[in-house]
Amino acid sequence: MKKTINVYNANEFFKSIRNDEMFRVKEDEFGLTARYNGVFGLLESPRIRATLLDEKSAQIIISPSILLIITSTFFTLFFWTIALLGIILNKLNTPLIIGVFLLPSIMWVLGIISSRKINKMILDEFEKYE
Repeated sequence: MKKTINVYNANEFFKSIRNDEMFRVKEDEFGLTARYNGVFGLLESPRIRATLLDEKSAQIIISPSILLIITSTFFTLFFWTIALLGIILNKLNTPLIIGVFLLPSIMWVLGIISSRKINKMILDEFEKYE
């Protein structure tokens, strides 16, 4: 998710983010890299990149948690392996196989919805410094 925030003073905006306890911040020559300390990240909080565009605006880029994506992928592969073994060994009936194949999609949809809500909360946290 990428958003440009218009602020009164970008330097004060970055200073406020560095001093906020809700973020763990690392600074480099391009801007800030932060992690949100809220309790909303299931395995790891999303990576936040804040870049100074000019004196009155900053760009915020929120990247999803890589660890959460990897865990979801392994979860999906695990259930698909069970379904394939059920097909090969002819041990599971057809509706159960279809259900096992579709079960990870529920997790992916819930993950996307929760990720959007977390991103919105993070952006709201940033916007209070405008």
